[in-house]
Amino acid sequence: MYNWDPNAYDRAKAPRIDLDGSVTGQAGALIETASTTPFDGIVQCGAGSTPLACMKEHLFNPAPRVGFAWDALGDGKMSIRSGYGVFFDHTNGEEGNAESLEGTPPLVQEPTQYNIDGYTSIGGKGLLFPLSSTSIPSDHAVWPYVQQWHLDVQRDLPLGMVATLSYVGSKGTHLTLQRELNQLHPTPASENPFHVGQPISGQICGTWNNNPLNPQLTVNGAAVTGQVAVNLLIACGNDPNPYRPHYSLGSIQRIEPQANSNYNALQFSLRRTIDPLTLDVAYSYSHALDNSSDKADSSFVDSYNLKKNYATSSLDQRHILNVSWIYNLPFFKHPGLTHSTLGGWQYAGITTMQSGGPFSVTNGIYGDSAGVANGVGTGSYADQIGNPHAVPANKYSSSKGPLLFNPNAYAATRGLTFGDSGRNSLNLPHRTNFDMSIYKIFKPADKVDVQFRAEAFNVFNHTQYSSVNSGVGTNSFMRAGSAHEARVVQFGLKLVY
Repeated sequence: MYNWDPNAYDRAKAPRIDLDGSVTGQAGALIETASTTPFDGIVQCGAGSTPLACMKEHLFNPAPRVGFAWDALGDGKMSIRSGYGVFFDHTNGEEGNAESLEGTPPLVQEPTQYNIDGYTSIGGKGLLFPLSSTSIPSDHAVWPYVQQWHLDVQRDLPLGMVATLSYVGSKGTHLTLQRELNQLHPTPASENPFHVGQPISGQICGTWNNNPLNPQLTVNGAAVTGQVAVNLLIACGNDPNPYRPHYSLGSIQRIEPQANSNYNALQFSLRRTIDPLTLDVAYSYSHALDNSSDKADSSFVDSYNLKKNYATSSLDQRHILNVSWIYNLPFFKHPGLTHSTLGGWQYAGITTMQSGGPFSVTNGIYGDSAGVANGVGTGSYADQIGNPHAVPANKYSSSKGPLLFNPNAYAATRGLTFGDSGRNSLNLPHRTNFDMSIYKIFKPADKVDVQFRAEAFNVFNHTQYSSVNSGVGTNSFMRAGSAHEARVVQFGLKLVY
């Protein structure tokens, strides 16, 4: 396996990119010489001074745990419990270790070719184009870990019930994320030629002088040159590879243990397990935050600013209420034929009420509005200019689905910025769902049980939206994109002998 290591990269050994095609006849191709290599920065795991796993070992991970339980009143009816622990996760599979390097250059080469002029130009006529690669830290292995803690009070109540009130928290550290290591730097705010509220347009992109060596465009009547012009050129959809920091390379997917998470919750539960009613009620009010919700999270708009990505987690569910029950119906309970045929039925169900999951409002037209060529993340967020919850009265006026939020509350991103609405700034509509079942066990013989079940999911056939079209500028912007499953009824027979 091979890793792209920035410490092994030597810009002097990187082949140049033919910006205008004057040398190779194909713009974007590499110009190789005897002293250059397209694999500059790529090291083989276990070769030379590179560790066998492309990272140094790290074996000592102390994970203390402590807790207590206290019979506060001394009568066995109330308990106070608390605990704290550290738990490590040994990364594997698609996490931030050497297994992520399978299928990387030079064994597997995935070049990127831009500005293809006709079918016969595909492949570059034998020319080599910039490769994309994967990179992991090589200094030493870092194991993600989570700290967990809780404090709860549990109390016996009348009618055979037990109630528990808890505070639960956790803190994740060194969690795995992926970001673009070869991203261009964004335009400083002081150099941005776009006015507030002014997005990139096709007219502006059309002012390019068609000179990739010294690009120039016109914004608000003024010429834009230098790095600002490069960012704008890329935002308009042109080849970013010649302008990337690590010259002659395309996207570099950096997988590293840099993410953090934070979770705090107030939880309540009520349980009853005495015939004829078994009842469970559970409610949690919580907030989860992180800067990457999983290893494949693509929500980064600026890979150089991980702190800015810290926001409500994609896994956040602010309110969750679950009520489940099993009730032995009190009919025909006396032994006999009527009990065997009509009695012994059980009625069960689960009711769930929960907040909708978070999502981001993005730029659906010029997605890479900042022009940084972030190959593994979201391009840019939309700009918020109003109240997203002020839904217009005509929200059902389209056959494309109802408006879930106010589309007039957002505008296309200001040119050469990442947008100001931010990551996971809105939540989908809340969900209320009822699943119910009724079942009975028949005994046609002494050692034979036959269970009949009738089950219904989403009993009341509520329409519960599961996604929204969140790209500003699209035809169905802020309209429902999909819904959870409609009512499903099923019957079953189970034979036990």
